Amino acid sequence: MDKFTGWIKNNPWLFAFWVLFSSVIGIFIYRSDANIQAALISFLGATGIAIYTNYQTKKREIKARHFTEKREGYKGFVGLIFKVIKATKNKKPLSDKNLQSDMLEFKKNILTWGGAEVIKELNDYETVVTTIQDPEERLKLMEGLLRAIREDLGHDDDSLEFGQLLSLILDEDGKKVFNKKSN
Repeated sequence: MDKFTGWIKNNPWLFAFWVLFSSVIGIFIYRSDANIQAALISFLGATGIAIYTNYQTKKREIKARHFTEKREGYKGFVGLIFKVIKATKNKKPLSDKNLQSDMLEFKKNILTWGGAEVIKELNDYETVVTTIQDPEERLKLMEGLLRAIREDLGHDDDSLEFGQLLSLILDEDGKKVFNKKSN
């Protein structure tokens, strides 16, 4: 689908206004005096602005509602990461049942509210992580997933070097090993 057809499909009211505006211009402007022409142009302009403003307001409201849901879903995933880290440090592994339950809840949230890049990164992570034995390589994949989540929430991480997100999670020994392997 080309851009114009997609625009018409996504904005039918704006397209209808454009058709109405061009019709009115074509019929009435050339056949009426200057006062009527000015009034018609003003009316159509004000109507167009009102329609566009309403459209933008609804779009912002929907985006705000989605943000709240995304934030909660991503918050659950980050909480899961910290649960796993805490369990590993305490040498008390989480039960597979609890881990699977938490991961399924995260996937449910991602399926409903997650951005395309987050879904792609999660699929890549799950596909590749089972074949990678090196924990540092797994962490690199996790960094990509965390960056995608933060980007979906509106953060700009361009000024962060690769590995700085994970450095918030890793202990000092983990940071040294990860930084050596990343360089």
